[in-house]
Amino acid sequence: MEALRKARSDSWWASLPEEEAWEIFEKRKRLPWHAVAKWLRESKGLDVSRRALERFEAWMRPQVASRRVELAVLARNEARDLAAAAGAREDVANAFLAMASEIALRTEDPSAAGEWMRMFADVVKAAQKDAELKLRGASQALDREKFEAAEKREAAAKGTLADSALTDEDKVARMKEIFG
Repeated sequence: MEALRKARSDSWWASLPEEEAWEIFEKRKRLPWHAVAKWLRESKGLDVSRRALERFEAWMRPQVASRRVELAVLARNEARDLAAAAGAREDVANAFLAMASEIALRTEDPSAAGEWMRMFADVVKAAQKDAELKLRGASQALDREKFEAAEKREAAAKGTLADSALTDEDKVARMKEIFG
């Protein structure tokens, strides 16, 4: 991922790893400033004011668009790998890849897109299993037909052998007819 732009060395967030900075930014979008300040104090030992959080947000906000694109690319790559593993047709996989990218862009969460693709992979696997079962059923029906035809030939052969009105040559000719 592209690194965040450089923070002032004296800012409280300057030494934070990139993922932690994004975690704080996401929390700040969902929670009031005092809840985030309390969380930072309890979990990271940072004592920050409302104004410090506002400056942090202002520093992070210009980087949101590039972050979204990066997350969408990550989601698309994960989705492509899942689609390939599921053995999906290319056109179907591409449609789901587009949806996964869109989900990642809208939610800023590549795991949501990954979850979508895992569901897609499950659907593909279920469809493949269904097709397999249909093929197996058709194969069993064909085997049944072959077995029934063999039983008919056997019954005809037994009837021919039991028919005392036929000569041996007629029986041989009839057996050739029955068994080909």
